[in-house]
Amino acid sequence: MSENTIVLTVPDMVCGSCENTIKATLSHISGIKSVNTDLDSSTVTITSDNSDIEKIISALSNVGFNADFKKKH
Repeated sequence: MSENTIVLTVPDMVCGSCENTIKATLSHISGIKSVNTDLDSSTVTITSDNSDIEKIISALSNVGFNADFKKKH
């Protein structure tokens, strides 16, 4: 499988605890290789074999974060 880089905007991510929750939540999704967060830009960059963006956004929603798809490489 080829790797994809997915960038999401997560405006509700405002602190280190938010970052940790997001990283922990996404690390349980099959196919995700890495999760990087940036508080300054409110973005989450995901490297994944799994390009199911809706599954990723749904997982974040389940823990209280609204996420919008920004781009995919």
